[in-house]
Amino acid sequence: MQEEFKNHYFTRKLIIFLIIISLAVLFWSSAGLQKTLLDSTVFTSQYLEKYYLTGIFVFLMISTLSAVISPFSSVPLIPVVIVVWGDMLTVFILLFGWLLGGIISYFLGSFTGYSLAEKIFSQEKAEQYKQQLSSRANLLTVFLFRLAAPTEIAGYVLGSIKYNFFKYFIVTTIVEIIFSILVVYSGEALMETNKIRFIVFVFLALFLTSTSFYFFKKNKK
Repeated sequence: MQEEFKNHYFTRKLIIFLIIISLAVLFWSSAGLQKTLLDSTVFTSQYLEKYYLTGIFVFLMISTLSAVISPFSSVPLIPVVIVVWGDMLTVFILLFGWLLGGIISYFLGSFTGYSLAEKIFSQEKAEQYKQQLSSRANLLTVFLFRLAAPTEIAGYVLGSIKYNFFKYFIVTTIVEIIFSILVVYSGEALMETNKIRFIVFVFLALFLTSTSFYFFKKNKK
């Protein structure tokens, strides 16, 4: 069961990498798609410039939801909002939203117990993580887990096993700083048609999560 779970994880990461690169190549090779994104960027830029604070609040809420509920994601909006807010402000808003979402998912898991995590992520997946983590897990183990697992999964699971919140927050902050920088600067590379930089950032993100998962499993053994 453990080996099957591990193989499924790495296969999924490879598929994600290939899909992202394929979509990027399609975008770079399609003048129509580039024009559509440009038109969307212009429209969004005009709205954000007119309703600056409202735009920040909406993006912040979407970023927060993306760290609590899997179907929501703020990532597709990043190439657009970078044009208006620039790299650093986008990183800051994204980071703040993900941290807020991580806190919410932690306390949801803590207050509702493991049953909520099982309902959201399937009982099998929740049980896999439950067997490998405990409230006494060391920081390295939790750090590797947070790097390997999506924010919403990690928050629910660590909250449900009553892992120390202060340690969870420290680890989550470090992890989200890393990924917010990678996501924002890969979005900028996509917009600037910097193919090499985009591929490097995407590969780095997936390599980081995959190696963290490998060492997490190895550390638990």
